[in-house]
Amino acid sequence: MRGFWIGGLMTAFRDGISSGIFFSGTFVGKRLLRGESPFSPSPDLDAIPKVFKDGRFNGSEIGRTFLAGGVAGLLSAVVPYPVDIIKTRLQTSTVQSKADHTTPAAPLTARSVARQIHRDGQEAFRYSYPTTRVYNFLSTSVFPPNTGPGCKLVDGRPVPNPKAEKWALRVLGLKGFTVGLRPTTADGKVKVLSVNVGQHIDPEYYKSLDDIIEWTVIDQGSREEMIPVINKTVDEQGPFEVFVIFLKWGQPVCYPLDEGVMSHLVETGCKMVTIGGAGFDFADIDWFTSKNVFYANNPIAMAIRTADSCAMMIMMAMRKSALGDHNTRIGKFKDNSVVALDARRSTIGLIGMGKIGQYVAQHMQHFGMKVIYTKRTRLPESEENGANFATMDELLATSDVISLHCPLNAKTRGLIGAAEIAKMKDGVILVNTARGPVMDEEALCDALDSGKVASAALDVFNDEPNVNPRIQQNYKINLSPHVAVYNHTVAEDEQLEVLNNVVAYVKTGVPNTPVNLV
Repeated sequence: MRGFWIGGLMTAFRDGISSGIFFSGTFVGKRLLRGESPFSPSPDLDAIPKVFKDGRFNGSEIGRTFLAGGVAGLLSAVVPYPVDIIKTRLQTSTVQSKADHTTPAAPLTARSVARQIHRDGQEAFRYSYPTTRVYNFLSTSVFPPNTGPGCKLVDGRPVPNPKAEKWALRVLGLKGFTVGLRPTTADGKVKVLSVNVGQHIDPEYYKSLDDIIEWTVIDQGSREEMIPVINKTVDEQGPFEVFVIFLKWGQPVCYPLDEGVMSHLVETGCKMVTIGGAGFDFADIDWFTSKNVFYANNPIAMAIRTADSCAMMIMMAMRKSALGDHNTRIGKFKDNSVVALDARRSTIGLIGMGKIGQYVAQHMQHFGMKVIYTKRTRLPESEENGANFATMDELLATSDVISLHCPLNAKTRGLIGAAEIAKMKDGVILVNTARGPVMDEEALCDALDSGKVASAALDVFNDEPNVNPRIQQNYKINLSPHVAVYNHTVAEDEQLEVLNNVVAYVKTGVPNTPVNLV
């Protein structure tokens, strides 16, 4: 907001000066057009302000005339801005998409509405008059582009000097706004670099975007293969404002997404990156944020499917089905020492309560389980849907089943280790469909051997695709090869959610599901 008013006042000051000069200059011009000397007494002094008095320059009169013109110019420049602010505050969302191409909406809360209003306020200002004027002045007069031999061109125009945007942001007090020229085509389309094509997306929906997006497509490959391809494509066909990956599952991809992969894209104007998947531990979010680049995941398509699989794995672990399957295969039928846990008299603790955690909570409540959860910030009561908040220690001490649903980062790596398992109930059941390194696998195996942990279910592992031999050989663990999300419709919904992030960013400047706010 500081930048909004600074830009407005700078514009108002300029308009006030120019208006004052115009008003006072008009009177001098009238004298000259009448053939009168500017320094002779005017025959109609009562008709116009007394700019000249007794043949001498009347400083006080011309000063008042200048001031009157200046105030008029200032008001004409300032008045529209509060109106824009009020209009922005009345909005709750500018993101609209076709009814046939929408994904389930996130719960509408006061927090989400406030956040959307904030984004709308950013977008309303993003290409506003004072922003553009300040940038244009800096980019033409103070930091002009290189127009000499070998200069790079964007749609036939020299690439702007990056110092102009840097100082425009400083002057206006802004962070993360695209100021000045977007990396567009000559007809105003936003240029998007896409790894693969969304093969499961309705071609008619793709075609409907031709008026606003120009696609450049490259093939998926390993990090070593893709870095030179990305850089060459940027040099020859860029710059690009959006980078999107429509993943082909099971094939190499350019992870991790960090400065090494993205630097040339970002340096030349990329402002948004979106890829399939709910997790984002393979992306350097801190680096993207420092460069004012949005990173958007697609949590909705992934969340419900992961939750379905997780609920299944919880029930299988509660019934110790891996051990039952093994015993049946070796002829050990009906081992009465293998006793299932009754869901209706059990408590499940969820570590993490994002979309996946919330869906898992709903599933397990259908089986009659009491649900408690822990996360950094407690959910609003309206979003808890019968789940109860607990501290980490409370959850560890009181849960019969513990399921992990937190992202992998520096704080959650090794979150569940020997010390945490020691705080749990004897005979606890552990389930992990989040990320392998969140749990210490050796500590889990030790606890299974001792009986502290009765059974477990794992869809994720520390060193994928390699699996710890102690885990492979333990029939108290139900195993799944990181496919909790995978079914025959996931690709279609995933790609549609990714594309809708691109469309939302192109239209509003903010993707639908950003991981970071810039």
